[in-house]
Amino acid sequence: MLLIGFLSGLILASFLSHSLERMLLHSETPSTPRHCTKCDTTRPVTYYIPILDLLINLGKCPQCGEKRHLAYLWLELVTITVITYLFLALTPLAALQLSLAGTLLIGITVMDVRQQLVPNLYTSLLLGLPVLSILFGDRTLIQSFHGLVAGAIISGLLLLPQWVSRETSKSYGLGDVKLILVVTLWLGWILTVYMMLLATISGLIAFIIIWMARGFDLKFRLAFGPFVAFFTLLFALWRIVDPQIITNLLSFRF
Repeated sequence: MLLIGFLSGLILASFLSHSLERMLLHSETPSTPRHCTKCDTTRPVTYYIPILDLLINLGKCPQCGEKRHLAYLWLELVTITVITYLFLALTPLAALQLSLAGTLLIGITVMDVRQQLVPNLYTSLLLGLPVLSILFGDRTLIQSFHGLVAGAIISGLLLLPQWVSRETSKSYGLGDVKLILVVTLWLGWILTVYMMLLATISGLIAFIIIWMARGFDLKFRLAFGPFVAFFTLLFALWRIVDPQIITNLLSFRF
């Protein structure tokens, strides 16, 4: 499991930093080859493998010596470490699901905070989580369908104020709606209701605090994606640690 976890971490960490770098710095699709931001030279193959790039090129462009942003390097190293640990501590299916979810939700968090955007790339790949759960018997199609219905209802309630006021550029965006729909397919409707409740309360508290600190700026908007991402991972991990979580939540035993 150590080798599998390490290789999985390498792949997911490289994908995460690569996609974020392209979308944040250049607004390009992640499939675009990495180029040096200074001399525009195509990066070597080792750039896609963070540890090799650090050992061989010291994180620099071999052509002009431009250093890679340390934030991406640290992001990759932390991602590799956490994913490797997950494969050592959990079952392969649970580790794979949490690794995929964590990687994609981190990307969503960064993009939502920086650009008020939930990329379709990450949301589409999150669909792999309910698919894995169904294929390996962790969930049934009926359970996923119930989750989808709950997600549609929650999303409709979130968008209702916008439809009434006809202000589609404010409040929740379609990116948040698509994210919630995918999450309900994976977590199911019970965990999603609790997730949305905690995410909304936490988001409201954070909004009030930051809004007051910014001097009651009427144009201030707080990204909701990070709160959905955090509580999605929290309940996903809780479900693995405590298989009776749904029964306990239904009976309000915490």
